Amino acid sequence: MAKTLSSKLSIGQMAKLNNVSVQALRYYEKMGLLSPKWVDAGSKYRYYDIEQSCILDIIKYLKKCDLSLEEIHCLLSARQMDAGQLSRLLEQKQSEIEQQIRELDFKKAAIRNILSSLEAYQLMPELGTIVLEYFPKRYAFVYRGGCNYYQNTLLYEQGLLELKAEMAKYNLPHFYSFNPAALIRKEVLSPGKLYCNELFVYIDELYAKDRVPLIEISGGTYFCIYCNEVLCEEKYTYRLIEHIQNNHMEIVGDCIEESINDLMAIRENRKNLIMRVKIPVRFQRFS
Repeated sequence: MAKTLSSKLSIGQMAKLNNVSVQALRYYEKMGLLSPKWVDAGSKYRYYDIEQSCILDIIKYLKKCDLSLEEIHCLLSARQMDAGQLSRLLEQKQSEIEQQIRELDFKKAAIRNILSSLEAYQLMPELGTIVLEYFPKRYAFVYRGGCNYYQNTLLYEQGLLELKAEMAKYNLPHFYSFNPAALIRKEVLSPGKLYCNELFVYIDELYAKDRVPLIEISGGTYFCIYCNEVLCEEKYTYRLIEHIQNNHMEIVGDCIEESINDLMAIRENRKNLIMRVKIPVRFQRFS
């Protein structure tokens, strides 16, 4: 026959029955969350009523909802639990958890972007080779400066700092600044006219467009060339334009110059930085 369980439980029995530690029960007693119902006058042993298990259930449940023990104590210390107070606390926790999920989504997206760049770095063709590649649509946060970043390294580095400062105004996570890129508008894609005063970072759609001003980087077919001569991208861009013209292709968008191995490059030795210059194209139609 099964042994009948007494309603009067020692601290060890109470802990075992409710799958909590003895230390936790002692701490709850110290906080005034849950105290033994009886104390033996002679031995000073403490005993719980089995019906107090429901209080432990409430404590464990609310802890799982991310309420602190102090918040739970405030709820339980009232003669009757305040439904309005509980609702406000749970709504606050729900909002905090949603923000945490959002931040985790950002981190997940950042890791995905880094992995994508590392894959491009590992699979890239020989430097100087022109290849045709497809890229999906993406969004970008753009900073427009007041100078031509082709002029010298100092201006480019200053532009990157200004880009990060502009990102901070919109509370954009810093990890988006990994692998920055430059934008050369279609209308200046001709010899002697190349001018770059826009730097950008890719931003995931997780950031709502109504919160942060983004532009769309069109998906499609791009002619690409890879190089490791920082601030010499101009001559590679000209090579790319000439190749496009020779192959009877039409330029249909802006040129993008992006680094693909920021994490792999030694920052003090910038010759290790690999750049990808890409221009969106389509076949020309002949009547």
